[in-house]
Amino acid sequence: MKPPILPHLALATLSLLLVSAAFHPLDLWPLGWIAFVPWMAYHELRKRRGTARALMLGYFLHFAYVLMWVGWVAWPLVLMIPLLGLPFVWILARFADRGVHKLGLPGIVVYPLAIVTTEVLRDQVLGLTWSSVGYTQWRWIEGVQSASVFRVYAMSWVILVANAALARLWLVWRHGEACAARSAPITARSARWGLLVAAALVAVMHIAGMIRIAAAEFEEGPRAVGVQASIPQKAKMRKSPRDTWRRQKETWDLGGGAAFDPDLLVFAETSFRPVHLPGESLESRVEIPFWGGWFPRGRGQQTVLGYVKTRVISPGEMEKFNIAGVVADGRTLVTESRKRKLVPFGEYIPVPEGFPGRDALIDLVESFAGYVPNQTPGTSFGGATLETRDHRWHYGLNVCYEMVFPPELLGLMRARNPDFIVNISNDGWYGESNELDLVHVATRFRAVETGRAIFRVSNTGISTSVDPIGRYRSTVEVDGVRKSVRGLLKDTIPVARGTTVWV
Repeated sequence: MKPPILPHLALATLSLLLVSAAFHPLDLWPLGWIAFVPWMAYHELRKRRGTARALMLGYFLHFAYVLMWVGWVAWPLVLMIPLLGLPFVWILARFADRGVHKLGLPGIVVYPLAIVTTEVLRDQVLGLTWSSVGYTQWRWIEGVQSASVFRVYAMSWVILVANAALARLWLVWRHGEACAARSAPITARSARWGLLVAAALVAVMHIAGMIRIAAAEFEEGPRAVGVQASIPQKAKMRKSPRDTWRRQKETWDLGGGAAFDPDLLVFAETSFRPVHLPGESLESRVEIPFWGGWFPRGRGQQTVLGYVKTRVISPGEMEKFNIAGVVADGRTLVTESRKRKLVPFGEYIPVPEGFPGRDALIDLVESFAGYVPNQTPGTSFGGATLETRDHRWHYGLNVCYEMVFPPELLGLMRARNPDFIVNISNDGWYGESNELDLVHVATRFRAVETGRAIFRVSNTGISTSVDPIGRYRSTVEVDGVRKSVRGLLKDTIPVARGTTVWV
């Protein structure tokens, strides 16, 4: 008689729901250390039916939870996008079944290796970087230092080793005889050794992180101000460019921006709207007192503006680019950096022309979003050189959710070798959802991976300044609230000259 599949489905789903709860918005991070124990213990004790089906159900719910923010644009995508990750879950299931039950390898070896391997494959092939288990422990700043060598995957691996060790300890305690009867017995001694190995890995990671933090040295960089005007996306689309820009100026005035006397003023993605139309000159606009007459000027200061720019290809056909533009001394356009990593279904339709069902998909997105996304991605990495106060700093430009993709930041480092990185974003599309938290967490990891400070300015939050070892230095916050509040992000950006293994 075949063993029932229902318990397997239930325990796999329970484990993945516990993993989900360790992510934002619940952010119950301790669950990350025990979440996989129910499934690992059940699976390792004896060969089970339906491993792939059980894990696919659990991971589908987990992916949907982590990506719930997509529902702010079009809720059907919350159910569609997680399906893309299921082939990798099937690989994980095959890996686990063969490793534990065919080769007789201990779960403490197989499970972490299987899950981390599929995390790497999923991230590299699909770009679904949001749901790696290591991100649940973002508060553990010493552990985050491992990202300078292993990205988030070392954190994931250590967490999963701890889960597997606890699962073995549970098995010995609850099912001692069954454990001894296995072809590869699980003994109390091996379970205790597994727990010691997990504890040793945590200790080594913590101590190594402490050493790296203690050895960090930075130079004092430019003074920077970021404007978080907190304009909801619907209001931004409904109001006139003058009304939304007036709120930017009010935020600058109320926050005492002029008194801080910044070398670098940064506005959020698509915050500067008068350059939407073809042929309009940015420089002619910023010379007008209302639009740019109040930008810092006189000693080489620069202003980073976010805007959408159009280019006529032929009569009736135009290209749109999401731009981070740099203006020097409040009047001269220095450079424009085009966003490379566009948001699927938000800025472009990720389905080729002529593909069956593409038109229906476009209609669906338009019905929810109110527009047809048709932007063109950039092809190069952007940056600028800031010369002020007898100093010269090179900085890289990064737009929106490019922040969650390690290859984007590492490509920027290799192409530009900046002293620090400026990211501009508009998360107003996603309200106060977990997307804002997930990018906030990713910013910490990207800073450690690149060894560079990141100055991130977002329209509705979370705007933050992170130093090269991942410590949050400054965040826009009002009465403990960081989302949908307005204020100025102020910091003297720390500059590090060293490298990591990635750059």
